[in-house]
Amino acid sequence: MKNKSKTIKILLLIALILGTIIRSTNIEGKVSLGWDQERDLQVFNEISETGKLPLLGPVVHGLERIFYLGPLYYYIVSIPLLLSKGNPISMAYLSIALDVITALGIYFLASKLTSKKTAIIPTAIWIFSTMNITSSHTSWNVSLLNPWMILFLANLYQLSKSKELKWKASILFLISISTSIHALLLPISIISLLPHCKRFIKLKPKHYTILAISALIPQIPLIIHDATNPTTNTRMIIDYFRYGVEKNNTYIQVIQSIITKTGQTIGRLILGKPYTVLGLATTLFALLIGIKNRATSIIKDSTILISTTLILLLLYKDVLFAEYYLFPILIPILMIITIPIHNYTESIKNKKTKNLATITISTIIIGIILSNYFNYNFDTQPYSIKAKTQLLQEVKALEYPIELRIELPQQRNTGFKYYIDELKINSNPKANKKAYIFESTKRSVDAPEEARSIIHDKNIHGFRLVVFSN
Repeated sequence: MKNKSKTIKILLLIALILGTIIRSTNIEGKVSLGWDQERDLQVFNEISETGKLPLLGPVVHGLERIFYLGPLYYYIVSIPLLLSKGNPISMAYLSIALDVITALGIYFLASKLTSKKTAIIPTAIWIFSTMNITSSHTSWNVSLLNPWMILFLANLYQLSKSKELKWKASILFLISISTSIHALLLPISIISLLPHCKRFIKLKPKHYTILAISALIPQIPLIIHDATNPTTNTRMIIDYFRYGVEKNNTYIQVIQSIITKTGQTIGRLILGKPYTVLGLATTLFALLIGIKNRATSIIKDSTILISTTLILLLLYKDVLFAEYYLFPILIPILMIITIPIHNYTESIKNKKTKNLATITISTIIIGIILSNYFNYNFDTQPYSIKAKTQLLQEVKALEYPIELRIELPQQRNTGFKYYIDELKINSNPKANKKAYIFESTKRSVDAPEEARSIIHDKNIHGFRLVVFSN
């Protein structure tokens, strides 16, 4: 038994190490600094310059209205940025660390539900998922969602087992924190807490005071903002859901979108490609297993989380909702599908049959891992940090005075400032040489009036560098 436990720990460690290596390999060639990361860097620079922490977090856009999440992510991401002196790549390392911690959390949560041996299965699926590996390269507030989900499910589990006040306080604290992560998490978490409401009945007045403080602490920045500004975030939230939500789509259209995107997302989670049928079958299977095993706390809570997320997306009525709106169902689905695997292996009494079953399941898991591995692209991606630094190094190597002009669409025109400063590239408007940065798809370029000839023209990972001479 000790040898088996040691083997499981070794397998877990190997999986976590390999998952970290894969995520970190050629990281600068995988990470793209988009609008969200540019915004986060600007917020960090403001914190560094003023010493003041922001009261509002990332913005949530609707059709006609906006509102703001809480600022927790800004506080967290400022730590690696501070330690790295503002290097944007540190944000990606934070995201990778959060994803690996999530995998470890899945192992411990699944081991509570089944066994340590079975818990390796959802852990391996998560850590080697091409979708998760790719997602971990994008650092933003949603990077906190999966670690939050682990903590939320673990706290619900403890709440169902214990009457201790600390679990009641921590669950309310987590629900309040959710307003800094994703707009859907607050209603999802509140609905998921409802079956546990009896735990909050007939407490002492001082206990209710402690619970109220636990729920209010994460809201302090937003409360301060609303108390000191004429335009309150609370008012913006109300207006957002009154006027800023899609109302023109029919429920049939929304259902079709939810079915397609759910299937594709879960398919990508498991095999690394958007296999819609596989994803849908897995989701429906998880819901059926969840309903059948609802006496188990984690399973019941996971089933509610999946159902609530899909229902809220239906009510949201946006057929173009992004894939990350489905992230709240990923961990619950993995939790639930471990149940039949565990029950099957435990029901086998014959040693030879049990060994055969173990070999079969192991082969399937290895197949899933290999499918993800072969679907993952280790190459440098267009518009990545490496692409931008190579592009700017090319500019730096010109060794004559230039004026640098970045002529890119808004979604591409981000993440350059830090590396321009790092490489000490000086743009001189009076220089005779004009270096223009375009997208590589731009075949014909408009030369400045004073330009006489092109002296340099090169494509670099999605970008095109053209240098004109007067």
